[in-house]
Amino acid sequence: MCKLKDNSAIEISFPFTEMKDSMLLFSGSWENRKINWANPSQQNPKIEDKYEEATFKGNLQKYFSINTAFEDSLSERSINERVQIEFEISETGKASIVRIRNTKDEIVKKIIGNAFTKMALWKPAKRNDIAVKSFKTLPVTFIYDEGNTDNTVYKENFENTFTHTTINSVNSSAIRTYIFSTTKLGWINCDRFYNSPKPKTDFYVDCGNYTELDIKLVFHSFKAILDNYASTTTYKFQNIPDGEAITVVVIKKINNDTFISLTESNTNLKSLNNLTFEKVTMDKLKQKLEQLNNTR
Repeated sequence: MCKLKDNSAIEISFPFTEMKDSMLLFSGSWENRKINWANPSQQNPKIEDKYEEATFKGNLQKYFSINTAFEDSLSERSINERVQIEFEISETGKASIVRIRNTKDEIVKKIIGNAFTKMALWKPAKRNDIAVKSFKTLPVTFIYDEGNTDNTVYKENFENTFTHTTINSVNSSAIRTYIFSTTKLGWINCDRFYNSPKPKTDFYVDCGNYTELDIKLVFHSFKAILDNYASTTTYKFQNIPDGEAITVVVIKKINNDTFISLTESNTNLKSLNNLTFEKVTMDKLKQKLEQLNNTR
């Protein structure tokens, strides 16, 4: 037994794990030290129980196709999973994950969580014109093959989702995924150069100022992409074969603007600076994609 102070209030709720169509909204009133629960629409037959589903502005599947772009941490792994996301939409329209089923992969869960963090507010569900919490289930398929970067579905969704006026709102990793989405390039594993007979060298790239950055080296001889991480404006690609023809792909944001640079070079030059950047447009991205496809 729990005794409350005089004139104090208590809220009673009943948790559940799954929203069913048969569920109804009840209100309770105290009578003789008991709560009488009743459905307002049944108490007054003139009141119709009207329910409106929560709605998302835009195509939800396309949103996840763009915002679950595979992160660098997945670049050397193979994944083929169809996960089920159970989430709730609050009375204010905020979507939050309740449960992710059919996967134990923590990186996949993290990517889904990031997509929900960036998600715009929904139009919340309404019952009798009053905003209420609601629950939804969404299947999302993750397919990532370490063999190559070919992903025509991502390319088509990207081009159908973003326009010349909205392209600069996209993060650099999503643009990177689009740029490589129809190439047959592979990802370089950490042991790729281990048995190479060529002498090794370090290669530096000065990317200039940025607020967000993504950089890759494309090796022409074996059609593959080398990833790296930066702590300053200068990237260091360490212990790679000397005398290799490469294309340096840099995507960076400066505040709200996105810029891109594709520069052909050779690892025997040891460094690359004074890159020429162009402001990103949809036409510019398609042009750069074609340039990568023609890499020799």
